[in-house]
Amino acid sequence: MNLDLLRNKDLIFHSKEMENIFILKDFPIFMGCVEDDPSNDLKEDFVVDICKTNGIVQTRNLIPLDVLYSENHTSGTVGKIWHDHHESFAQFIKKRKKPKNILEIGGLHGILSKYYMKDLNCSWDIIEPTPIPCNGCKANFIKGFFDENFRVSKKYDAIVHSHVLEHIYEPSSFVKNISSQMSDQNDLFFSIPNIEVMLKNKYSNALNFEHTYLLSEELAIYIFEKSGFDFIESEKFMEDHSIFFWFKKNESKNSTKVSLENHYEKNKKIMTEWKNYYLEDVSKINKKIKKNDKVFLFGAHVFSQTLLQFGVNQNSIESILDNDTEKQNKRLYGTNLKVKDPSCLKNFTNPKIILRAGVYNNEIEEQILKINKNCQII
Repeated sequence: MNLDLLRNKDLIFHSKEMENIFILKDFPIFMGCVEDDPSNDLKEDFVVDICKTNGIVQTRNLIPLDVLYSENHTSGTVGKIWHDHHESFAQFIKKRKKPKNILEIGGLHGILSKYYMKDLNCSWDIIEPTPIPCNGCKANFIKGFFDENFRVSKKYDAIVHSHVLEHIYEPSSFVKNISSQMSDQNDLFFSIPNIEVMLKNKYSNALNFEHTYLLSEELAIYIFEKSGFDFIESEKFMEDHSIFFWFKKNESKNSTKVSLENHYEKNKKIMTEWKNYYLEDVSKINKKIKKNDKVFLFGAHVFSQTLLQFGVNQNSIESILDNDTEKQNKRLYGTNLKVKDPSCLKNFTNPKIILRAGVYNNEIEEQILKINKNCQII
């Protein structure tokens, strides 16, 4: 795939002192499921670089947004942990401020608004290009992108976004746009994945074509304080899932005093160890798979794509397992593998399941063993 989007300098300070850490050739650009022929799948080299002058880690090849998000992969809608996240984030906002007029950026399904409005009357608007309202969602959807062309049509007490910032190609511009549309002392609440901890824990959904830079807690605070916000508070949701933030717009803030430490050595070590872990792990997985085994991969998502890209033998895999009914009976993009309901495991004597789903591992393993206690988790 030929791209027009190429990062040759870091996305925060625009330094060109970039160093490559690793390259995964021909990685699938979409982490969801499709029904068409594999010949239509697009792939691009997944290239991870680091800036020597500030330690910013980022991907080099960017996918045009209309291609990257041409279809929805329904991430963040299925599973107890995700619903616990949305409920906890709603409570985080309520306990701090209880805003009554809210604009959410990129709400998709409206689950966050549903939890927030459960016992509170308020006005909640969602600006979202491909809205998929969940049952019982009372929010008002505005179909579109939150970009330089979008302007708020009314006064809001607070702006909210959840797992959006890590998807933005130019986060400084995005945050400045938010700031320009807020009044002094307005509140900003947002949640991001805890990418630094996820990488340290060797989770494969930390960096990809959608999460294109190592967005740490420190970097998030820097980006917003540099754009005229005061950091008030943060709170972790689980140690390895998300971080909630509360900021206030401050029109008199002196942003020249805001600084960011160079974490070049630390971040290069994190990414190098992440790569080496998968090289070793995939070698171990392949040694555990015998010729006549019934082997499944869990997760019709980037979890499985990463393992396959590092060398898990696709021909030895029976199918992909996933709880999302929207993915079942489709094909995982970039592969020839069809997606099945995990309940199919009850039909096999001693199936082997390759499970590398990060923070969701325990939840999934418990489910698998309830279906078939003879399953072997690899």
